[in-house]
Amino acid sequence: MESRTLEYKKAPDGHAIFADVHWLPSGVSTAKPVALLFHQGGFVVGTKDMIPRVQIEDLARLGFIVVNANYRLCPQVSVYEGPVQDAKDALAWIRNDLSAELAGISADPDRVVAVGYSAGGTLALTLGAVDKPVKAVLDVYGGKMFRDPSWSVPSPGFLTRPKPDAEYCKAIFNEPTVSATEVIFGSTAPPTPRAAWMTLVSQQGTWLAEVVKDGDYERVDPLALAAKSPRTFPPVFTIHGTDDTFVPYSLSERFTKELKDLAIDATLVPAPGKNHLFDVFLKGEEQEYKDTILKGFQFLANHV
Repeated sequence: MESRTLEYKKAPDGHAIFADVHWLPSGVSTAKPVALLFHQGGFVVGTKDMIPRVQIEDLARLGFIVVNANYRLCPQVSVYEGPVQDAKDALAWIRNDLSAELAGISADPDRVVAVGYSAGGTLALTLGAVDKPVKAVLDVYGGKMFRDPSWSVPSPGFLTRPKPDAEYCKAIFNEPTVSATEVIFGSTAPPTPRAAWMTLVSQQGTWLAEVVKDGDYERVDPLALAAKSPRTFPPVFTIHGTDDTFVPYSLSERFTKELKDLAIDATLVPAPGKNHLFDVFLKGEEQEYKDTILKGFQFLANHV
């Protein structure tokens, strides 16, 4: 698999925002479809390096150019002004500039799909409501239904963690907004200010209000966006653990039903007994991986 790291935009503060681009050389000159990926992290922590390598490789094997993009993080910017705008700019960069930057590998601007995990799933879904939407969306336990009361109460998943020191959490505002926070799953090291702040506001039940900032949930909520453009909203494939303590599985159930009521092609695949981030440690040969993540990738391939 060939890989390159490319700058797809500069943030208003001048910092470069990068994406990793991966593909399998095919010896064929026809343009390849593109899968645009967004990492998890509640819009607050994380980087593109969190996406499991096996998932990138499988998308490449299915014929995609895989673009795994960083994006700016909250709370220094709002979800709409930071992550959502970066997602839109990444899509525009793929369509307008990627082929020239790869020099010899052609990306088909009309065959782009979006993949996102948790907060990244929200970003992927927003690209179904732009003027020229992506062809399909794979939403892996993404945030949605932001008017639901569950978003304004303490998060059960975060309540199992020690309460962070509020003064220590304030150091997050001294950090850059460009996504660069390393997350090591299972680490026992002390949390970074970003991770501590994310835990604190989630324990308080104020996370969504803190990252949206202006109270305008409609312009970042996937269902509200789909309802405004149901005729052009792309097919959606959602994967969600039934025992998720961070993003309730019931939200994806309701979301899928609401999309179907809007005559939007929507599929929900449950991961029985699984919590948030269940896919991170799955190996490609495991049946659970094949029944969930790989099935989602095949769904994307069928729509390009």
